[in-house]
Amino acid sequence: MESRFTVNGRRLVAMREQVETALRDVPPDRVCVHAVEIGGKLYPVRQALAVACGLNRMDCFPQVASRVFRQLGFKVFATAQRPRPRGTVAGLRKALPHRSPEIGPQDMQVLELPPMVLWWSRWECWEDVTEHGVAILDLPLRKPGVYEAKLRGSEERLSIGKASDLRTRVLHGLVRGTSSHPSGRKIRDREDLRHVLVRWALTDRPSAAQEELHRLHLATFARLPKHTGHT
Repeated sequence: MESRFTVNGRRLVAMREQVETALRDVPPDRVCVHAVEIGGKLYPVRQALAVACGLNRMDCFPQVASRVFRQLGFKVFATAQRPRPRGTVAGLRKALPHRSPEIGPQDMQVLELPPMVLWWSRWECWEDVTEHGVAILDLPLRKPGVYEAKLRGSEERLSIGKASDLRTRVLHGLVRGTSSHPSGRKIRDREDLRHVLVRWALTDRPSAAQEELHRLHLATFARLPKHTGHT
């Protein structure tokens, strides 16, 4: 049994046996929303696909991973309950809201949300945005989106944010500090701005995108971005 899919333009093939073998001795991370049962254990679909196919977890969209595992015959679950249980399907079911005896399994509703595709700008030097702002000024006003800041040479983020007006938030809040932005102030006070990079992406679902980016950062680095206080 196999599933063919594409990640970052690469055509890949996953085999059921390949997945089971790759994850046999791998402990599952904490489940956030999308989970797959493999070998009696419950894995986040991002973790499972990344381990099984040797991918960067940040490239594994949960909708793509869920589709791959369904095609391979694995049971895939989705839940909006937090915090998430580790390790077993039984644990996931215990985390579901309380049910009265009259309510059966047919009352569970799973929402399959459409995937979000973020077309990121290239990474821009913080000081270039501060002084010139040319790249960000190319964006139309009052368009929603998300943005990130990091240190050159590091994959860990300093900040991940959302905005109803991406251009104004990044230029005047995050970078220049002419409007309130707690993460931007911390970056300006504590980091060497010569080495800070910024990028952004338009999306009509900035809150959902930010939440997913925060969740992915937690799964990858075991903490939120350095100067982000909460998700």
